[in-house]
Amino acid sequence: MTLKKNTIEMPEYNEPKIIILHCAATPDHLDSKHSKIDFDVEDIRKWHINNNKWADVGYHYVIKRDGTIQMGRLETTVGSHVKGHNKGSLGICLIGTKEFTDAQFKSLDKLYIDLYIRHGIDSRDVYGHYEFADKECPNLDMNKMRLRFLNITKGLETSEGLNS
Repeated sequence: MTLKKNTIEMPEYNEPKIIILHCAATPDHLDSKHSKIDFDVEDIRKWHINNNKWADVGYHYVIKRDGTIQMGRLETTVGSHVKGHNKGSLGICLIGTKEFTDAQFKSLDKLYIDLYIRHGIDSRDVYGHYEFADKECPNLDMNKMRLRFLNITKGLETSEGLNS
């Protein structure tokens, strides 16, 4: 009797060092062409599995228009969101295309704080998809976003000093 070696392929381990922001390229407004704007991680998962033939949703997090943060892939699993830059990165996708809600930005700030604390990801290590590919995604000025995150982390360091 010959025993066959287990052929289950384990996902490649991801050690997050950078964050890459994305937009879902979904409608920002309801109109005659679009009857839905409230997409979520399950919608994107279906698109990525059915259209791209990927194993799962490519992003690690999706932020809905109401600010709900949804988990995509595990942080420890390499994503599929920027060709050539998936290993060592976390992909965060904002539902919409160009007009994001205040709730989305508040949730993005909270998620960034969490990732900064847990993984030490500096504001200089937050990028937009367009910085790695010929795309407009996420349709945000990433220099302003990095400054936003820098100011958030400065506030954390200041309040940590007060509690010592």
